[in-house]
Amino acid sequence: MMKKTGVFLLFLALSGCVAHGELSPSPGASGVQAQAIAAYDRGVVYMGQGRYLLAREQFLESASMAVTPDLYNDATGGVNRVDTLLQNRRQYHE
Repeated sequence: MMKKTGVFLLFLALSGCVAHGELSPSPGASGVQAQAIAAYDRGVVYMGQGRYLLAREQFLESASMAVTPDLYNDATGGVNRVDTLLQNRRQYHE
């Protein structure tokens, strides 16, 4: 019985579980999330400057590094907005 308890506790420790079922981000994940947020912010700035391809690149970078579902959804939404805008501009110029 003691061996099973030890294995279970080891599993919990390695899985990152804490009280109330919340996940505790690792220090590495926090750093990656900060980089993802910075990339998203750059994408927003580029959108405001009309630099749509650079904005798209930054949103894609943000989505690829996002640790949280909210940031991932925001970043992919940014990509979709840029794609829609570029598609509309291409149709207008045809």
